[in-house]
Amino acid sequence: MLKTFRRMFSSKTPLEFEIKEARTTPPPTGEASPRTEVMALETLEQVSVVATNQAAAQSRIEGRLEELAPLARQAVQRLDAIGSGERDIAGLLETLKSELSDRERALGHSIETLTASGERQTQTLDMLRDQLLASQETTESLVGRLHDFQTCLELISEQQKTTNERSRELLDSMHAQNTRLAGQQKRLTTATIVTCVLAGATLITAVVLVLNAG
Repeated sequence: MLKTFRRMFSSKTPLEFEIKEARTTPPPTGEASPRTEVMALETLEQVSVVATNQAAAQSRIEGRLEELAPLARQAVQRLDAIGSGERDIAGLLETLKSELSDRERALGHSIETLTASGERQTQTLDMLRDQLLASQETTESLVGRLHDFQTCLELISEQQKTTNERSRELLDSMHAQNTRLAGQQKRLTTATIVTCVLAGATLITAVVLVLNAG
């Protein structure tokens, strides 16, 4: 009961009760005392139910307020962020204006520099033309040398072909010789085996004859 009544009030304010001795008025003549007690108990139960419902409602309201508190803080933070973003945009615009002014001045200086360097570029182009003419003569000489080098490469290629053909013929000859040697070795091995078999048979025959003679 005390916890139910305490929820109806703020948690910072303590709930105080004053307990006094109950004074019962003697029932009038002809009425029963137990009925009065039953009615008092029913009234107390109704008060308890009402207090419980109010405490539950207050708890739900407090829960909703606790849920709304982070949303309110987020809304305030977003508003602050929007204000800060506007200030940042204004600062960026000022920075862009300053950069554009600097770029205009730099572009004007670059145009003046390009105009002044036009004559130097013309002189440089004349020097490059002279170098190209000299390089052309050098290229013609280099082409002649490359032609001679190509002729040498063709001779080397023909010699390489001849060497390859001779090497192939030598390999074929060595292969044929190895084939002949392999055949001869095979025949020699067969003859050796036959000789060993005949010698063994002769030895066995001699042993048998000696045993029979004995």
